[in-house]
Amino acid sequence: MKSIPLRTIVCVTGACLALSSICAHAADGKKIRGIYVGLSNDLSMLEEAAEKGVNALFTGGASHLVAFNEPGKVKERETLGPRQIANLDALQAVTAKLGIDYWVGSELYGTGDRARWSLDRTYVQLDGKSLSNTPCPLDPHFWRDKIGKVYREIAKWAVDKPNVPGICIDAEMYGADRTAIGDACFCEPCKTEIAADMGISAAELNLNDDALVGRYRERSYRRTYDFLVEIRETVHGIWPACQFGGLIFDHVSYDGVVPPINKAFMMAWGTPGNPVLVFTESTYSSGFHAAYARPGKPLVRATGSTVAGKTSPFGMGTHPGYIEEWYQRWEQWGAHAEMMG
Repeated sequence: MKSIPLRTIVCVTGACLALSSICAHAADGKKIRGIYVGLSNDLSMLEEAAEKGVNALFTGGASHLVAFNEPGKVKERETLGPRQIANLDALQAVTAKLGIDYWVGSELYGTGDRARWSLDRTYVQLDGKSLSNTPCPLDPHFWRDKIGKVYREIAKWAVDKPNVPGICIDAEMYGADRTAIGDACFCEPCKTEIAADMGISAAELNLNDDALVGRYRERSYRRTYDFLVEIRETVHGIWPACQFGGLIFDHVSYDGVVPPINKAFMMAWGTPGNPVLVFTESTYSSGFHAAYARPGKPLVRATGSTVAGKTSPFGMGTHPGYIEEWYQRWEQWGAHAEMMG
């Protein structure tokens, strides 16, 4: 395996504030040394963090920053209203005062979304199991009315904020039946649409044919890619400098397949000179990045997830070279991405 230069960020993640580090650069070439905080974190540590060299703050989903502990105030299909904007204003002001960049958060389908966002189409696995609280990744209304609207609103808010470089989406879906979409969707609308793309009828889809399922996944990727390019182009039309990022885009299924939605995020949201930032869970550890602190040793954490009836380390790299493999994969795809952790 060829050696690929890795770029580093120090990232404090989640409510427990566990520290892990890798290296990354922003689109302007600035090295990022940041902290990622969940929705319930106390931000009183920001001043001390800035004194110790932290120069970026990443937060949880902007649409949840106010209503997270106030379920009675959640409104159907609410995205960024005055309450959320006021919270963003406060975070931007405190980070600007400390000389810290503020990366606004978004969420694919977060904790409050079961109450906030009823789904028009829902996800169906290859084995036919329906997940009624998981969004279909090919639902145009989900992308345009939910994700796209949030991104447009953030772009309008952020365009004149000099310390706001971009938006990061948390693709770990705490509001869904499972935390990630591990494959293409096989709901009836998806099968009808993708079969038409393939020049056949839905009745002719033989989902026991591995080659056909491979072509189906590619069509699913292309459709999701188009939705995400539309969002990126809309945002850049408002806020040309915006950099995109996301959590757990590097998850893969039990058989090594990169889910079409994850490939679409990485391909659609990175451009030459403005790469998509990919936050990985594979670098999580108790206070340091095991892959670099202990050269040649495996990455430390694997999770047990069930995909199509099989239990596996879903999405987690548990071997040396995991991050280098992603850079090689991106090179093969022609993706513009940087790994963060």
